[in-house]
Amino acid sequence: MITKRKNGWLPFFLLLLILFPQQVFAHAKLEKAYPGPDSQLSASPSEITLTFNERLERELYYIQVFDGHGVSVTENLTEMSRDQRELVLPLPPLKDDHYTVTYRVISADGHTIRGTYVMNVGEIAPVATTGLVEIYKDASVRAAVFGVRIFYFLLLLFLTGLILWGTYFSFRSREFSDEYKKETKDAQVLFLVALFVLTFVQMGEVLTDWKFAGMVDFLFKTMTGGSLIFSLALSLAGFAVLHRRWWIDGGWALSLLFAKSLNGHAVGFDPPFLTIPLNFIHLLSAALWVGGLFYLLLFWKGHQEQVVGFLPVFSRTAVVSIVVLTLTGSLSSIIYLPKLSYLVETLWGILLLVKLALVGFVIVVGAIIRQRMKKNLVDQLQTWIKVDLCLMILIVGIVGVFTYLSPSPSNKPLYWEERIEVARITTQITPNAPGVNQFRVNISINKKEVKMKDVTMFLSYLENPQIAPIEVPFSSEQLIAGRDEYELNSVGAYLPFAGRWMVEVRIMDGEDNETVSKKEFTIY
Repeated sequence: MITKRKNGWLPFFLLLLILFPQQVFAHAKLEKAYPGPDSQLSASPSEITLTFNERLERELYYIQVFDGHGVSVTENLTEMSRDQRELVLPLPPLKDDHYTVTYRVISADGHTIRGTYVMNVGEIAPVATTGLVEIYKDASVRAAVFGVRIFYFLLLLFLTGLILWGTYFSFRSREFSDEYKKETKDAQVLFLVALFVLTFVQMGEVLTDWKFAGMVDFLFKTMTGGSLIFSLALSLAGFAVLHRRWWIDGGWALSLLFAKSLNGHAVGFDPPFLTIPLNFIHLLSAALWVGGLFYLLLFWKGHQEQVVGFLPVFSRTAVVSIVVLTLTGSLSSIIYLPKLSYLVETLWGILLLVKLALVGFVIVVGAIIRQRMKKNLVDQLQTWIKVDLCLMILIVGIVGVFTYLSPSPSNKPLYWEERIEVARITTQITPNAPGVNQFRVNISINKKEVKMKDVTMFLSYLENPQIAPIEVPFSSEQLIAGRDEYELNSVGAYLPFAGRWMVEVRIMDGEDNETVSKKEFTIY
């Protein structure tokens, strides 16, 4: 008779399992963080300190801190304490912004622990980017506003370009000189009218009412208003000082272009010591090209001999101007656009691409004009100059529109609904922009016997795998708010920067059945 040996070791093993300290089977946990999650700091912290409940491995750990644009703020190395329970990352002085702190450690049991949270430095608020198209809902009003801007911009380049070319050439006859002065005087009057209208248009975009105090604040306490006042003063002074000395004329035209360079995207982007000069050089190149074209067409019939003599100089200058326009425009676009993919996601980017295509046509027409000049086909030049002028007007029209549009796409609140077997889940993120947002999850139960036990939301930044998912905290008390309807709310800076994100909502019912829903979205 054969008998089985009893498993005498099993009770002993179970006893060890009960008596053995629970911590041996647990992973390391973050006990304390300074600055902590959602902290609001009045001044920049000198370091990030993370303390864990048990010893960590001395390899493959880090703390990283990213600013509101997703850029790492320091190259300093993370330091570990002697007891291997604390990490410290020294920080440089931080500007007012939302900052994302992400960390990775390996606990003593060999498991990787990752986490991410957001802290705030200084007084900050979410930035709302609104394009001009969204400000003016009425199509006719929008068209009129853009018409004013295009007319103003075209007159600015025409007037300053004509003045600058006039400082370069001496007029051989009194008749030619008088005609030139008359054309520039008419251009001054039209420009002054366009500038006045533009000033009222820009005030209308900013002011909620037309109170005198508000108008004074706009004109004398903002960069945009100061640029307009400076331009108005120069425009009025031009009636008294122009056509007396060549250097006065040149200085006046350059000053007017500089005043315009202080009104637009160049002032709103960093670094201004680069963006503003780039904008000024861009405007100067455009003025020389536009002014030269009008110079040719205005005086072709009455002073063809002198105009033909001017043409070789203008042709060379136009080539340089187009090259400079392309280079400065491309560099400015790189500065203005957080990502080049925005070129096809915004009206601003699409118009920029159309403008570049038209510049390509201008280069072709310029080559044809130079070829006709070499063959001395003077009778064909005027036609091609008119083609060049039409292309120029189209380009200036596009610039007059997209100069006042936002380079970045406009953010819209996220509304996402998904139906599962037992419930309908609705997730909302408002305004769905970098910074502080409101997060809401609504759950409608289809089966009355089902009760919610836990709801969690995680936000994953898809463009940087080193940043661990950020948990949006919901209070467990919110789960008992209703019998068949649940609403959970949270507010915080859990979307710290622009880019592609994934929201993940995990729902656990009373029987520990978990349902996971995911949705990708992009914020700009």
